[in-house]
Amino acid sequence: MLTYLFSSKSFPFGILKTLWREDFHMPLYYMYVHGWMKLFGTSDVVLRLSSVIWGVLSIPAFFFLGKTYKSEKLGYLLAVFACLSPILIYYSQEFRFYSLLILFVTLSTTFFIKILEAPSKKMLALFIISNVIILYIYTLGILLVASEILILLIHYYLYKREHLKNLNKYLAYLLILSLPYFFLFINYLKASNQTLITGFPICSVNIYTPIILFNDFFSPFLTYLYGPSGGIAYMDFSQTLTGFIILLFLLTSSFCFLFGLI
Repeated sequence: MLTYLFSSKSFPFGILKTLWREDFHMPLYYMYVHGWMKLFGTSDVVLRLSSVIWGVLSIPAFFFLGKTYKSEKLGYLLAVFACLSPILIYYSQEFRFYSLLILFVTLSTTFFIKILEAPSKKMLALFIISNVIILYIYTLGILLVASEILILLIHYYLYKREHLKNLNKYLAYLLILSLPYFFLFINYLKASNQTLITGFPICSVNIYTPIILFNDFFSPFLTYLYGPSGGIAYMDFSQTLTGFIILLFLLTSSFCFLFGLI
């Protein structure tokens, strides 16, 4: 219903104005849904079908990722995992942007691997396009995009310095295309009168914040680990051994991400 209400506003300024006042997400998905509803209608099946399509397209995207990283066998294995993934199945039925986000994160990672192995203008362009789409779909997409860029810069500086200038040119294109994203992001932070983003801890940043942001990127189910007053629910876990074990379990995705980054 939230997606329907936001996307039903006038295109594009009505959508932007509503998001500015009542949400913390970027406008690309809602603008896309606005067009989808104009073309196909607003029945429950039609609205959910949009997410189904992106979820199904994620299956060959996972195959492409596995094949790029290692082999066709790994590609088939990842495709099977995509078919059986509870989160992907769930979000492929929900009228939200997550199945679309999963698709483009998978594509971005694939292009990222290709650029690491053998840089080409085509792959660089596809990498830029997929990351721009990620940014304008999901506010916290900056975590993934910034991490990939950092790794690329380090890798090229150490091993492909002759291609570094060309890489920087394409990253400059990405930066230019991302300027509206940063403008929106800063203004979201300033919009203190927003009513639907009070759970986002922009005013209670501490040493736990990066961990929770990384966890939230990998699983939006973990958004509400913050306490009702905006404090960290982790602090309650740390008082007992059982709580400590729960804490380690919840932080698994962050540990995996940081280990992979290193």
